Amino acid sequence: MGKGLESLSKVLLVPAHPSEGNASMGRYWCGINEGAEGEDRWVIQAASALENGEANRRSGRARRAWSRYVSYPWVISRRAASVDVVHILDHSSAHLLPRIDRSTVSVVTVHDLIPLEDFSGMTPGQAQRFRRQMKLLRRADALIAVSKFTKREVIRLLGISGERIHVVPNGGPQVEQLMDRGALLAEGGAVQLLSVGSCLPRKNLKILPAVIDGLRSRGVNAELIRVGERMPEALRREFPAGSLEERGFLSDDELEKAYREIPFVIIPSRAEGFGLPVLEAMARGSVVVASSSTSLPEAGGGSALYFHPDSPKEAIRCVEHAMKPEVYAILQKAGWERAKVFSWKQHWEGCAKVYKNVLEKRRAICSAEE
Repeated sequence: MGKGLESLSKVLLVPAHPSEGNASMGRYWCGINEGAEGEDRWVIQAASALENGEANRRSGRARRAWSRYVSYPWVISRRAASVDVVHILDHSSAHLLPRIDRSTVSVVTVHDLIPLEDFSGMTPGQAQRFRRQMKLLRRADALIAVSKFTKREVIRLLGISGERIHVVPNGGPQVEQLMDRGALLAEGGAVQLLSVGSCLPRKNLKILPAVIDGLRSRGVNAELIRVGERMPEALRREFPAGSLEERGFLSDDELEKAYREIPFVIIPSRAEGFGLPVLEAMARGSVVVASSSTSLPEAGGGSALYFHPDSPKEAIRCVEHAMKPEVYAILQKAGWERAKVFSWKQHWEGCAKVYKNVLEKRRAICSAEE
């Protein structure tokens, strides 16, 4: 009848190797574990990527390559032999798929395929390796896409049947009480906008100086607070004097504090696989002003304001509209309520449904062969 079909099924969760240094994948790993906590329908096992993780981060390039492409795949292959489902949590780890026996169901979460068409920040070798990895996704029994946009991209760029791709939106933080943020918009005071993340060209940070300058020319004392990668010097010089504060990379507690203290989060990206900062901001009571590109409207729904990524003027109008106290209060409450819908528990339940469906199909095939 096949493995795990007459008893409680075992699932092996496989995070990205720590040598990847990908903070968002680390948050996804923590989130799905949070969602699976207390689960009694499945026996959950974890392939801890933290085995020798600190050493891998500090070791040389050859050692990191050995860990990622030799020792870690060996660990996964060994552990996969004793479970029913292997869930690879990062599509960039698709090189693990050939190490999983065909008798074990394989599932991969696909967060985005943006580097297939925009490999900014990657070397030619890294871009080529990514393309090879993505071709391996065809070996998986099922793919989980974190947005409808990502599913469409998998179909378009990889030619994988939509029947094998299941949309399960990411989860986000859950905050029980909505804070009153009206005091942050006191008349005459500075209006702060928060920008979080990398400075890759697709993040479209180049329009932010015009947004801040335009707001100031209209009498709004606007400031941009940057968290994450430091902006290029040439871009920093485009901001009006005294309007940019760069805080660098923050701890989780420091980022939490920034979300709670800054009234707006601005996300001008041209391409995102999901847009987790949208939910992170809404959960803490910040109002989101975002690009209308790709997956961002899926995350924010009707609880954010959107502008064309090439139009600073539209972004300025969005901020000015949201500054009206009655509008701000409506958007703040709507965003907080929307963030509550995207829980990690909901994400885990969506993943478990995918496991169940694929296992049932495997059972039907096994029964037919008998």
